[in-house]
Amino acid sequence: MSDISNLLGDASNAVKAAVAAIDSASQLMDKVESLVPTDSRSIVLEFVNATDVALNRVTDNFAHGGFGPSLPAGVIGSGSLDSFSVVSDGIGTGIEGSVTYVGDGISNLLIGFNNPFMGSNAVNVVLDGPEKDQLSLVADISVGNHAHARYVLYPPTVPAVRPQPSLYALSPADSSVFQWRGTGGDWVQIGGAATGLFAGAGRLFATNPQSGDLFMYMGKPMQWHRIGGPGRSFVVDGSGTLYGLAPDGSSVQRWSGSEDQWLQVGEPATALYAGGSRLYATSPADGGVFVYSGTPMHWSRIGGPGKAFAVDGSGTLYGLSPDGKLVLRFDGSAWTSIGTAAASLLAGGNRVCATSPLNGDLFLYSGNPESWADIGTAGKQFSIDGLGNIYGLSPAADGVFKWSGEGNSWHNIGGPATAIAAG
Repeated sequence: MSDISNLLGDASNAVKAAVAAIDSASQLMDKVESLVPTDSRSIVLEFVNATDVALNRVTDNFAHGGFGPSLPAGVIGSGSLDSFSVVSDGIGTGIEGSVTYVGDGISNLLIGFNNPFMGSNAVNVVLDGPEKDQLSLVADISVGNHAHARYVLYPPTVPAVRPQPSLYALSPADSSVFQWRGTGGDWVQIGGAATGLFAGAGRLFATNPQSGDLFMYMGKPMQWHRIGGPGRSFVVDGSGTLYGLAPDGSSVQRWSGSEDQWLQVGEPATALYAGGSRLYATSPADGGVFVYSGTPMHWSRIGGPGKAFAVDGSGTLYGLSPDGKLVLRFDGSAWTSIGTAAASLLAGGNRVCATSPLNGDLFLYSGNPESWADIGTAGKQFSIDGLGNIYGLSPAADGVFKWSGEGNSWHNIGGPATAIAAG
């Protein structure tokens, strides 16, 4: 993932426009909030048209509320973005409505929105026409009285069906990518040389050793698709959403689903952590940890610095104190100590593990504070998939093992390898 301004190809124009508009969208949210009473409702909507088809607005409909200080454009050009706002009629009322567009091969494209006075915010979409099977239309909305909604129309490059969580490894000979077939020592080569593997929710991404470009595995051996340039690090959440940190750490970005199309969602960060529906980042200023709200550039500080962090499949964050003497769990509002000294943390599915600072042994958290079980000796690397299966790479990197689920029993399933990634 390169700096967004350096992304190449016509397909990146939509994201360039989107990123350029992030600040204005945030300013629009502030403007709308300042113009309406606190107890009323508002939504700032962004529509990213990442296709080569121009969209013409044909109608709008409101059951409640109406347009705010900014109106939707009559035409959203190919590879561009439009932002507008909707507000409630007053205190004690909500917003419910839609805007409809048409275009070449698109007979009906509806984006719906709802910010009720009582109940949860929601969005809905409709896409019809000869080209509907060649396009994807996705949407999400934040919580709160003054919300932010985003709609993205794009030609998908993501496989329609994602496989179940799996285990991947880099071979020591040439760093080729291999996938474990799930039984015994049966592995299959699925890719050439790579320098990093990033797995989650059945998806796999890898970086090219020459260019640093990021590629996504398409589900069939040796079939990969380039989706972006280099990045400092990447993480995948429980839904398969990919986030990346710019090479210089200057921004956090989210992949939109198409080649070279990334949206900036955060400012400078040191590291990223993801799991479930949550994304966390640490600050380069003081090491403090922040949680992403789901709205670009909106993050909340939830704690100070830590030696390490990990996120399980439910999105729960675990942290290791700066001195490594305490393992803590964040419950959404406060931190609770659940364990003593550790060297590192890892999590996935319904599992949380820590390694001993004394001998490197792996300990599994029982779910009850201060209750941990020693399940294995030291390893070069450990990884947990979305189902909670625990894998380890031996200290000499000459064997890959899977925990049996009982005591200290592990089964050898392959090796040697230079690195493993489960997800």
